[in-house]
Amino acid sequence: MSDPVKILIVDDDRDESESLADLLNKSGNDLVCTAVQPYGSVEVTAKLIREQLDTDAPRLLLLDYRLADHQMANGRVADFRGGTVASHVRDEDPDLPIVLLTSEEKLHQWVERRPGMRQHFDWTLLKSSVAAKDHGVRAHAYLVDFALTWQRARGWPDDEQETWRRLGELMSAPPEGLEQFVTLEPKPPRGDVAGEILHWLLKRAHRLRGPLIDDASARVMLGLTPESFEAPEVQQWLQPARYEGGLKAFGRRWWTHLVSDRLAEACGGARPIEASERVRHLAATLSIDLGVEMCAWCKGERTLHACLLCRRATDAAHCLTPLGEPLPAWADPQVVCYRCVAEGRAAQLHFPPSAQEIVDALIEDRIQPPRE
Repeated sequence: MSDPVKILIVDDDRDESESLADLLNKSGNDLVCTAVQPYGSVEVTAKLIREQLDTDAPRLLLLDYRLADHQMANGRVADFRGGTVASHVRDEDPDLPIVLLTSEEKLHQWVERRPGMRQHFDWTLLKSSVAAKDHGVRAHAYLVDFALTWQRARGWPDDEQETWRRLGELMSAPPEGLEQFVTLEPKPPRGDVAGEILHWLLKRAHRLRGPLIDDASARVMLGLTPESFEAPEVQQWLQPARYEGGLKAFGRRWWTHLVSDRLAEACGGARPIEASERVRHLAATLSIDLGVEMCAWCKGERTLHACLLCRRATDAAHCLTPLGEPLPAWADPQVVCYRCVAEGRAAQLHFPPSAQEIVDALIEDRIQPPRE
C-alpha cells in the first residue's frame, strides 16, 4: 500500500483549521492532515512548512491567504499574507503543490481570474466545501487526487515526445483520445511541469468539450433523459468510456469517441440522428425501458448539443454560440439554447453580431417556442 497523502493546513484560526483537519482525517485513511498556525515571521513560517512536508510521499499545502485576523502561535498578529509565505516556500521547494484555502468566495474568484497568482497557488479550495454536510468526503477526494496526480507529474523531462507519452499514461487515454489534443499551454512563470500539467487538466482538458465531455454532453449524445442516463445498466454499459485518469475526482468525464463508438455499435453502424432512434437501439441492447430527451425549445429529436446554462438537450437550429476566449483546436464550441436566451439566463453572455438579431427577437418574445 502506498504512503497516505500528507496535508498541512496553515491558518491563523487554530480552532477552524483543526476542525477542518479533523473532518478530512475522518473521511478516509489515505490522507493524514495536520493543522498549524503561522509563527514569528514569513521565513520562520516557511521553514516550519518545509520541515513538516519534507517527505517523498505525496504532499499538499493548504494555505490561508489572510493571516492577520488572529494571533499567531507566538501570540503576535502576522504582518504578512499567504501569498508571501507561498513565495518563500516556492523558492526552497518548487515541487510542493500549494492550495489557497479561503472562506471568501470573492477571494476565491479573484485568484481564479488572476493568472499571475499561479506563481503562488496551484488551486483554490473554499473552506465551506470541506465543512459541508458530507463531512469533507468530496474535498478529501479532491485533495488526494490532486496530490497523487501532482506526484505523478513531477520531474518530467523537457522533451515533447516523452511528455506526450507520460501525459497519455496520466490521463489513462486510449490511443485515439490523446491525439486530439494540441500542445500544452505556455509554462507558468515558475516553469514547473507539474503545475502546468495540472492547470491544463483542470482548466482546459476537463472543462472544455472535446475529447472529454461531461455528463450532460454524454447524455445528450445518447439521447437520454437524466434519469435514464443514471440507470445502473446504462452506467455499466458506459464504463469502458469513462475517464479514469488524473483529477478524475473533480468531475465525471467520458471519452467522446468511445461513447460514440459504443452507441454506433448498439445501433448496428453509424449513429442515428433522431434521439428516439438512438434510445430505441440502446434500450434494446440493455433490455430496459429508457426515456428520450427532446430539444428544450421545440421538443424535436435532432439533439446533439447540451446547453451551457441549463444542460438540457438542444438541436443545432435552436441554439447560439456565445463569444468567449479563443478555444484550442480540440475544443468544440459551447452553445446556449433558445429557451435560456428567451428567459434571460444568458444576459451576462455576449453573442456575435450575426446572432444578435435572434437574441433580440427571443428577448422581445418575437420568437416563441412551438405550442406543445
